[in-house]
Amino acid sequence: FQCYCQPYLELATAFRSNNPEDLTNFVDLHRELFTADFNFGLVKQVIKCHGKFRIQSLTKEAEKQILDMIKSKAIFANIDQQNGTVHFLDDPEQYDSIKMLRILQEKITECVNLEKHFMQLTDRLVTNPNYAKRVR
Repeated sequence: FQCYCQPYLELATAFRSNNPEDLTNFVDLHRELFTADFNFGLVKQVIKCHGKFRIQSLTKEAEKQILDMIKSKAIFANIDQQNGTVHFLDDPEQYDSIKMLRILQEKITECVNLEKHFMQLTDRLVTNPNYAKRVR
């Protein structure tokens, strides 16, 4: 029984692979078998449904990614499950709180310190005789 079902089980695996080329190649390879079983019409319907299946899979993946981005506050949005829509919102941070002022000050200080560090590296590099020889 298993040997008769094997091509159909492999068809199901090719369908789940989410790669239309794999599915088409598999069907082309086993076309004679499906035709002999009088199932080629059904197989063509499977191919046609594959596009819809892929879109549904991508929709679920996109929703998952958007939810993760909302949770991590990378974006501000609401998902309306009923309508299947995403409503993007403005960043609620007004950048006028003491906390935000401290964060901005810390970032500015980090940038200034980084710039000083790069200037020191540049000075050392320019005065290094080995570097001067290589540049010429």
